[in-house]
Amino acid sequence: MKFKLSASGTFYNNKDKEKLEKLGFEFKTTKEVYGEFVCEEWYLDDDVNTSFIEIKTLKELNEFAKEWGEIVVSNENIEIYNDNREG
Repeated sequence: MKFKLSASGTFYNNKDKEKLEKLGFEFKTTKEVYGEFVCEEWYLDDDVNTSFIEIKTLKELNEFAKEWGEIVVSNENIEIYNDNREG
């Protein structure tokens, strides 16, 4: 079955961004300058994110969850639950 992927987080550091990019997620960056301090964060570009994964068995779904952590499965969607999503 083909699932559309999403992630519940909004902002990501470089390490998490690079990991999610392996699934096809695309990011934009925001940079804030506070005097000499520069804060750069990455956020998911919801306008272009159409990442999908093919999962055929419960074993494959379990392996995906072991690699990516908690997930929420509904209809034809899998959300990587890596942050609060209430709001």
